[in-house]
Amino acid sequence: MYRHMIRLIAIFTVLFLTACGGCNEREHRDECDLGDPSTCPAGERCVDDRGISVCEELESCDPAVPGDCPGGYICRPLGDRAVCEPELSAGRIPHCIDSEGIDVFAVEAYEALSVSWNVRGDFDHRGGFLVEYGVASQDYHGDREVDSDVRHINLRGLDNGVTHYVVVHALDPDGDITHTSCELDAVPRMLEFQPEVLVSESGSGDQLAPAIASTTDGHRIYLVWEDGSRIVSSLSTDFGDTWDTAQPVAPGSGQSNPDVAVRQEIRDGDGDLILRELAYIAWEESGEIWITSYDPEDDEFDEPTRVASGNRPAIAVTSDAVHVVFEDGGDILHTLSEDRGVSFDSPVVISSGVNDSSHPAMATSIFTDDVFVGWHGYRGSGDSDIYAVRSLNGGISFDDFRQVDDDPGGNNQRHVSINVNERSQTVYASWEDRRGGANVYFSWSDDWGESWEDNIDVGAGMGGDQFRPQAVVDVAGNVYVAMQDTSSGRRVVFSRFNAEGSFDPPLIPSGQAGAAGVVADNPAVAADHYGAVFVAWEEDRHGNVDIFFARAE
Repeated sequence: MYRHMIRLIAIFTVLFLTACGGCNEREHRDECDLGDPSTCPAGERCVDDRGISVCEELESCDPAVPGDCPGGYICRPLGDRAVCEPELSAGRIPHCIDSEGIDVFAVEAYEALSVSWNVRGDFDHRGGFLVEYGVASQDYHGDREVDSDVRHINLRGLDNGVTHYVVVHALDPDGDITHTSCELDAVPRMLEFQPEVLVSESGSGDQLAPAIASTTDGHRIYLVWEDGSRIVSSLSTDFGDTWDTAQPVAPGSGQSNPDVAVRQEIRDGDGDLILRELAYIAWEESGEIWITSYDPEDDEFDEPTRVASGNRPAIAVTSDAVHVVFEDGGDILHTLSEDRGVSFDSPVVISSGVNDSSHPAMATSIFTDDVFVGWHGYRGSGDSDIYAVRSLNGGISFDDFRQVDDDPGGNNQRHVSINVNERSQTVYASWEDRRGGANVYFSWSDDWGESWEDNIDVGAGMGGDQFRPQAVVDVAGNVYVAMQDTSSGRRVVFSRFNAEGSFDPPLIPSGQAGAAGVVADNPAVAADHYGAVFVAWEEDRHGNVDIFFARAE
């Protein structure tokens, strides 16, 4: 009898465990808030499981199919796959949202958090803001106080891999706290590159001069380059993991020096489409500037439009205009189109007073339609310097130029990259500088290009020479620069820096460049609004020069 009872107990135990199945697993699953997607980690979503809100792992998603993720989530890369993440905290940008107070965002960077915020409530913040942070919730060991017009700071010197907690207080003129944001937690860490991808067809001849642009969500990345005597384009719809077969952007030959920019899709509050996404591609062909647009919905290029006579075009867009700058006869000229690139205004010289002006670069603000242009040239018989002009009326007219570099003379500065932080309107410049060899230098302007700060040597400490920098600014104000470096062979290196002088250790996107004579050069960079950065470059690992791509996240 006793043995029979023991056997029944054992059977009931097995039946209970079999029926319960995931009971223990359920007890250990993280509970969450159904109304706040950010309470679950990446790749999971909050669901109701028999009256308890718990985090449930999501299947991989397809970034080319918006419906793959539920409301409040977006398809984002996670290592070698894509998963649904909470939209406002996807990627490297944890957030804390307060519809009646202060929204706080943080980009996780090497030994740093780049913290930014928006003010949405009606409370006094004339005294500025107090940002507090620490490694325990509601127990803050550090603080920074900033002026009332500041919305972004970098918290530096933090331990990588350790969770930090951040709040932002609004202050009145007496320094008293009038409002405190909800608490945000984020982890300082270094960007990591995924394995590089060969974009061009290996062995098809030299592929040169890549240019890259991305949609704000990163779901489409456009890459253009020189393939022999023509410009070709390739598109990725999975964050650069795979690429379409490259296709010519227009008939013709003698094409070179391409550039690409994306007019972002715009929808109203109800989700109705206002402006369709378009990619604009400009290039030089037999001493003339041409442009075309590509519609991803139709998968077609428009008929190319001749812009003007000239060389080395750079292109940028705003919501209602396409801007092109180029060099011609030692001058830098600007023109714009307000009919989607079908026709352009007569070009206007914007470099008067600078001789032999060359290699223009341009950035625009989508919020203000301001236009910023940089180039290198000569004043008199001295060395070349970096100059910049601005237009605060959408490109209708430009102010007088300003010199960006602070070299007193005797050293050449060339190949500038211009970028703008669309939230703060800070303008950034990085360029190749021959002070003390060949290094990349950096400066910024906090007054819309009216004046420029003391220059910073980005290449200091690398040991070799650095050439041809290309920079991009992410949504949180981090500036990322890719450049060729000769410290260990000739390779492309990548680093993050900001206006406070914080530099991350350089990263190497290529697994082979610099070793055994493999050369990488001419980088191009882009970023999305979720913290991913995209880098393309030339490399000769297969004999001919090919186009490679890598994603950092």
